[in-house]
Amino acid sequence: MFKKTLKTLVPIALFLSLSISASAATWLPVADNTDFGSDSNISGPGWKSAAVFEGNLIIGLENTTDGCEVWEFNGTTWTQINTDGFGDTNNGATVAFHVYDGDLFVSTSNSVTGLEIWSYNGTVWTEATQQGTVPPGDGFGTSENINSGAMTTYNGQLYVGTYNPPSFGVTTGAELWKFDGADWTEENIGGLGFGDTDNQAISALLEDSDGHLLAGTTNGGAGAEIFEYDGSWSQRENLGISDSNNTNVDHFIDTGTSLYAFLRNATSGITVYESDYVTYDFTNIGDSGLGNSSNTIDLAATRFNNELYVGTFAIGNGTEIRKYTGSGTTWDLENSPGFGDITNWGTNSLIEYNGELYALSGFGQLIASSPVIYKMENPTVVPEFTTWLLVLTAAVGVGFIVLKRSKIKSPAQA
Repeated sequence: MFKKTLKTLVPIALFLSLSISASAATWLPVADNTDFGSDSNISGPGWKSAAVFEGNLIIGLENTTDGCEVWEFNGTTWTQINTDGFGDTNNGATVAFHVYDGDLFVSTSNSVTGLEIWSYNGTVWTEATQQGTVPPGDGFGTSENINSGAMTTYNGQLYVGTYNPPSFGVTTGAELWKFDGADWTEENIGGLGFGDTDNQAISALLEDSDGHLLAGTTNGGAGAEIFEYDGSWSQRENLGISDSNNTNVDHFIDTGTSLYAFLRNATSGITVYESDYVTYDFTNIGDSGLGNSSNTIDLAATRFNNELYVGTFAIGNGTEIRKYTGSGTTWDLENSPGFGDITNWGTNSLIEYNGELYALSGFGQLIASSPVIYKMENPTVVPEFTTWLLVLTAAVGVGFIVLKRSKIKSPAQA
């Protein structure tokens, strides 16, 4: 286990200021590779690998050399809380986190033996996929289920969707498994991939405000689909109808009055749809990358201070944080692309911790993909004129930076 406090980094801090547009937020570093102890942590936090658990921020880091790492932040100190790769270097990354029945559940990416699900009670890790009367084992019995990017709780059970990529041959389609705290059961979804082997992943899961279990798919053929369960499974929407390049439902967000679906589109850019709970029709509220067609993947999405935020993947442009204005299809830019470094292509997770928004970034840099974690202080207490401060220097060579937002007075307040 590694431990390092932020205080030890103060002597090497470097401060820079940069004026930006009134719509953008302000961010400050929280951590870099010197906090996590290994330059092998090269690809940033795993996709959807962030959770608040027992009052601490928990993140997952990809490490294809030693195995994935899980770190805990208590507001001051970062501490590694797992053994590298959970004892298997083939577990190169964590993919999704979910808190179920008081424990933290983590899915790994493993292209050799198949994904693993681990649970953490705050002290001890247990390999959940090896538990039960008939343990399903790695990959739920097949090495072709290499990871899971979707977990949720429904009717008191943990649901896990798998990813079965065509790169392993002819995909058999995604699977859906459920865990009641003791045993695992494969859910009957009308055949693998909901009866369509092009549905290679169940990439988003959510219980909506009407009590339905929603499953969003990844489909490189006809485009992404949404299925719902209310005693039986049925297709709710085929969001690839208008554009088959809408291949992945990556996230759902439910506000109680509206449901939002976030889709990736490698051709024209990210698309976001909104559905109410009256007509259940989906309306486009953002497309073409939410203002920049380079934003092809919605790696992260969250609701913070009652506003929708998206963290993007943008090759050559630098990751962007976009915030929905609440009107039409307009999404404001909330950061400088790449947080000032256009080789920082992706923001993997967005999560609220202690009233502030954290952006876990650093995915897909040109030379060395390095974890980058940024913190944006509550925008409601920061005036429109804001300034970016680079508080910590990056490590030489492979490294990452974490920024947080500072409270800076506007000229009118000075």
